[in-house]
Amino acid sequence: RVSEVPLLKDLKSLAKEMGIESITNFVGQVPNVEVPQHLNTLDIYVAMSRVESFGVAVIEASACELPVVVSDVGGLPEVVVDNKTGFIVESDNVDRCTERLIDLVKNKNLRIKMGLAGRDFVKKHYEWELCFSQLDMVYKKVINP
Repeated sequence: RVSEVPLLKDLKSLAKEMGIESITNFVGQVPNVEVPQHLNTLDIYVAMSRVESFGVAVIEASACELPVVVSDVGGLPEVVVDNKTGFIVESDNVDRCTERLIDLVKNKNLRIKMGLAGRDFVKKHYEWELCFSQLDMVYKKVINP
């Protein structure tokens, strides 16, 4: 529930202070089956994490043909092809992140091109059957070395 999100009051105050309150929507936790529906309302997906184990959310965004801007931490660079499916930016480089977002906002063709490339990348590297097949091979190697 959105009312239970830590720091929600602070985030809403920040949105108001920045003058973006009227265009900001705090939706809270989204059921897994509704994630594509929510992602498909976006033009760009941003994940500027300081710490990240793996980029599942970025893979989901790319699968929905969204160009992505991500930080260079954890598994995020593994799930984005820099300058092809999105942009990888140093985690604390706000100026570079802003530049990349402006590039995407101003260039619809680039957004579309990166979004399509992102979906192709996900299909090629993260399709369920492929991942299961790879996991199956690992298990077989462990069981029968």
